[in-house]
Amino acid sequence: LEDYDYPGRFIDRKRGKQLAQRSLERHRSDYRLAEGESDQPLLISGHFLALTNHSRKDWNDLWLLTEIHHEGKQPQVLEESITSDVKPEDGFTRGGLPQGYRNRFKAIPWDVFYRPALNHKKPKVLGNQTAVVTGPEGEEIHCDQYGRIKVQFHWDRHGQVNDKTSCWLRVSSSWAGDRYGGVTIPRVGMEVLVSFLEGDPDQPLVTGCLYHREHPVPYDLPANKTQSVFKTLSTPGGEGFNELRIEDKKGQEQIVIHAQRNWDQNIQHDQTIRIGHERHDRVEANSYSEFLKEEHRTIHGERKTETRANDHLTVGNTQHLKTGAGYFVEAGDEIHYYAGDKVVIDAGMELTARGGGSFIKLDPSGVTLSGPAIRIKSGGAPAKGSGINSLPAVLPTIADQSRSSGDLQARTSERFDEQIRFVTRHGKPIKGVKAAIILPNESTPQLSTSDVDGRHPRLRTDAAQTAEVHLLWDELTVPDGADDYQTSRNK
Repeated sequence: LEDYDYPGRFIDRKRGKQLAQRSLERHRSDYRLAEGESDQPLLISGHFLALTNHSRKDWNDLWLLTEIHHEGKQPQVLEESITSDVKPEDGFTRGGLPQGYRNRFKAIPWDVFYRPALNHKKPKVLGNQTAVVTGPEGEEIHCDQYGRIKVQFHWDRHGQVNDKTSCWLRVSSSWAGDRYGGVTIPRVGMEVLVSFLEGDPDQPLVTGCLYHREHPVPYDLPANKTQSVFKTLSTPGGEGFNELRIEDKKGQEQIVIHAQRNWDQNIQHDQTIRIGHERHDRVEANSYSEFLKEEHRTIHGERKTETRANDHLTVGNTQHLKTGAGYFVEAGDEIHYYAGDKVVIDAGMELTARGGGSFIKLDPSGVTLSGPAIRIKSGGAPAKGSGINSLPAVLPTIADQSRSSGDLQARTSERFDEQIRFVTRHGKPIKGVKAAIILPNESTPQLSTSDVDGRHPRLRTDAAQTAEVHLLWDELTVPDGADDYQTSRNK
């Protein structure tokens, strides 16, 4: 036998089984029902009645009285002018007088569970209501681990507008799955729309938020009616915001994204961007880029690049530069070329070196030397250049990695990182340099060896720290041309 009743008015399975069992007992409680009449005033509902001398022997047992109707007549207490409606056939006659007591009763066997009929249904809340989100004093967002909030209804005269005003209310979402979906927690002070599941006052549910005079819309309406906006407010204090704004006005279509502080992107595969017109980028501090493999860039028009300070370029292997026509280089002070092996300058028709009013020219007609004086093996020393002092690039910070709620491991901050690189004064990487790096509060040093680019593994910490680096030289081979090392002018 099954009694199916929806809604069952229960939350957990244990309570549901209990209610189902009570319902079955209610159906079975009147399968054997006795009804009778008596003039015994000592019968009490809820007590047992011992039945004897019944024609059916199996009925001679204890019976539980479930219902008793008492009735009595005593017309002699009435005034003489009032006539009684008691008739002899009513059964209220005693000693020939129309008076007396009688009752009618119902009973069930003593071993049957008595469950009264549910004649009064649980109250229902018809329609929706509005309420105000509440929380502890000084808190702008108050929720539990399920994203539930607390509210105070407008009819609540005893509420203190705190975290004790109501039970926890679930908040509906446009999308909710197993550790994925959308989460927007209504904040303290917001007006929300509350509905009740199946009209049950014990199951309130927040289905939305409402604007009003005290909480106006982000942008004036109807002036900005073509805009769709998702705008948040920094907390606590509310001195900043994040925003996604979509403008759909014809001819002015636009998408605006505003990040109050950081904006991290993490793309697991490809990113493709097409810009139909111009692109403008402005970075007001440093800019860092790292390409773990190749970079290909094609410019169909002109390229204009201006560096207003120093420009450092380090190529780990070879560099090839080809121009279709002229190649012009101008330095306000000095140009210094250095090669560990050889320098070859090849001109198809003419090669000229000029300086201090003298020059050397090589052309098909021969070699021309011109100057106030021409000296051959007359002593002196060649001029030395300043030498190269190329600085390595700093690798970029890693974007924030998205994490599932089931794996909330703290991500090491990428804001504090350093990488050690060993190069000669001419910028040539030194491979195989062993080093022991000791960080504060760590007893075991980190041992590493520089790679083909002269780099050691990058160090990343949660905060700025001072590290000790100890070089472990087995053998140091100085590359050719580096044995005349001189202290750089810059470092």
